Parts: sequence; structure tokens; C-alpha cells
Amino acid sequence: MTKKLYVYTNKYQKRLMQDMMDRMNEITYCRLQLELALYGYVNINEFAKKYPTDSFSEENDETR
Repeated sequence: MTKKLYVYTNKYQKRLMQDMMDRMNEITYCRLQLELALYGYVNINEFAKKYPTDSFSEENDETR
């Protein structure tokens, strides 16, 4: 029983870590795109279409 619980917890931890890494990568990529847009390397209108402002609201963070 204890071994099964440990395996389940370990799988859950791995999945949670992967979700966190994916989210951090997404945010880092978005910041990079924003910097490029601000310096004129990327069209700012394309950036705005791709990342609407409400997608980064705190309410959306809680529902994910």
C-alpha cells in the first residue's frame, strides 16, 4: 500500500513539475516576444493578437 501511494505521489509530482516548467517556458517566450516587439523586431499588432491582455489576468491563473 505504501509503495503504491509513493508511486502515485511521484507521478503526480512529475506531472506538476512538468506543468510548472511548461508555464514558465510559455511566460519566458512571451516576455522575449514582447521585448522584440518593443524594440521593433516583431510587429506589435501581431503580438497583441497572439497574447490578449486578459490571458494574463490573475483570475485566469487561478482557473488553470
